[in-house]
Amino acid sequence: MKRVRGFTLMEILVALAIVGIGLAALVGASARATREASGLRDRTFAGWVAQNVLAEIRLSPETLDAGTRSGEEMLGGERWEWTAEITPAVVPQLRHIAIQVRPENTEGSVVTLTAFRLTQPQRQPETVPESP
Repeated sequence: MKRVRGFTLMEILVALAIVGIGLAALVGASARATREASGLRDRTFAGWVAQNVLAEIRLSPETLDAGTRSGEEMLGGERWEWTAEITPAVVPQLRHIAIQVRPENTEGSVVTLTAFRLTQPQRQPETVPESP
């Protein structure tokens, strides 16, 4: 009798199971990478919003009093809500600023940025008239 060469049904099933497990792991890793990229994108945009709010507070010519400010900004096609809590610092001339940013209609902040600013804005340097 002549022997026929080839794979048995059991060998084919084992090979398909190994390939299936490998593909399932790849799909899971791909989904995880997509979620992480989305989270990184959100943290980047929230950081930019926080930096914009901080720049506006720092450049404001008004006296910085303790309190809470909040608002919304559009960035990256999304609306971002921010809250700036301004509290007295240990040094009486300073204010501590804590800005929290999150996507609209969500709980918890994505980014929190803290900084300090003088209570009174710094004076503008005097300009010296040019001599002829």
